[in-house]
Amino acid sequence: MKTTIKLFVIILLASVITNAQGKLSLGFNGGLASPDGDFGEIYKSGFGGNGVLTFQLTDNILLSGSVGYFTMEIDNDKLQEKTAGSGIDISIDAPISIIPVMVGGKYLLSTGSLKPYVTAELGIHSMSIDEAAVTINGQKLVFAESASETKAAWAIGAGAYLKLSDKIDLEVAAKYNGNGSEAGTSSTTSNGGTVTTESSSSTLTFLTFLAGINIAL
Repeated sequence: MKTTIKLFVIILLASVITNAQGKLSLGFNGGLASPDGDFGEIYKSGFGGNGVLTFQLTDNILLSGSVGYFTMEIDNDKLQEKTAGSGIDISIDAPISIIPVMVGGKYLLSTGSLKPYVTAELGIHSMSIDEAAVTINGQKLVFAESASETKAAWAIGAGAYLKLSDKIDLEVAAKYNGNGSEAGTSSTTSNGGTVTTESSSSTLTFLTFLAGINIAL
């Protein structure tokens, strides 16, 4: 967490120093985070948001630095479907928190009152699970007190600014986010004397659908 804060301060100071030659703005957004791929087979949609500092380099190019927070929980409905008919009532409690610290750019496709854009970002995702527990037929067992890791991350997406006043824009955006962590699933089936195990894994990815305001400083 300390490293995350230090990195954001560096981004902030760098933007302030260059503000003499451009336009600085501060934005806040929030919305839905939807896990994708194998990650989506384990976790269900959650929520979160970002604080974003933006520097206007040219009429069409914006540079940005952001810090966010997103949280998602295990999809126990899918787990119940997979164990249906087994006589076992099982649920897992292991909410994951993701703190993205990103820098990137936006290219404005127009510069009127409505400004659609495309964006790309690089940075890190600081991820943590405070406690992981499984409940089987009413008996809870904590199998991990806490776990955390930090991975290199990326994001691509598109959005738009809608001018509300001279200093305030409404912003909506959709982004596809990922990092180097592996998310995997496996299942075992038995047919007579034959036991078959199927597994898959992919890098951790999720979609975000966000809305917020952007304030010129």
